[in-house]
Amino acid sequence: MNTTKDDRVFAFTQIVAASVTLALLLAFLALYVFPDHTDADFAWTILPRTSAILIGAGYTAGAYFFGRLILDKKWHRVQAGFLPITAFTILMFAATILHRDRFHHGALTFYLWTIIYAITPILIPFIWWRNQITGVTDLEEHDVRFTPIIRSALKGIGIAGVLVFVIVFITDVGGFQSIEPDDLRFGRWSCRDTDRIRHHSSTTRYVKSANANGKKSNCNCMKKITSGTWIENPVVGLSGSWLLCHVSQIW
Repeated sequence: MNTTKDDRVFAFTQIVAASVTLALLLAFLALYVFPDHTDADFAWTILPRTSAILIGAGYTAGAYFFGRLILDKKWHRVQAGFLPITAFTILMFAATILHRDRFHHGALTFYLWTIIYAITPILIPFIWWRNQITGVTDLEEHDVRFTPIIRSALKGIGIAGVLVFVIVFITDVGGFQSIEPDDLRFGRWSCRDTDRIRHHSSTTRYVKSANANGKKSNCNCMKKITSGTWIENPVVGLSGSWLLCHVSQIW
């Protein structure tokens, strides 16, 4: 294998990037375009629908990154994103193991999700390590270095990001989501969601519904559920990505 420092992106790297881009776009389609059907079209049920939309939008960032990796011919322009993505995939796979009871076992989407997050924690850092041998550190013609002030600001953001990760990971901030009757009156939640949570989540702490016929006037739902059904896993994974991003800024 030619190890010349020519800053090229290997063909194997681009093939993997194309495959990942396709998977991310499919996830975007399932979550952002059809957020009400995650109980049937995704690996796990995400409630409420706005959370599915939020997560789906986040997947577009990954699709953009790997899409750029396919088109860009300079490795040093894209290599910095691989370690944060590695942190994301590792923590997502760990969350999958820890919360495996919440997934749609037997569904194709579950198998795809599990295979992807079982492989990528190894594949992504391997690609970074393998392609790193072609990387260069010299500035391009129109590149500029950050001023000391900007570098200091990035270090501050990095420290703040590390603290956020630690707080979210240890204390599980946002681990419980309270849904009040006002959420129902203003259309933010429905008793259909209550039934779906009761059916899919084994960690429901309590669900109290006066009437499950879906009528707003009679539907007085008060519930408190662990957010892992729809938001906990991505929060931990994304926080891990932020951690490595910010640590890289500090150094």
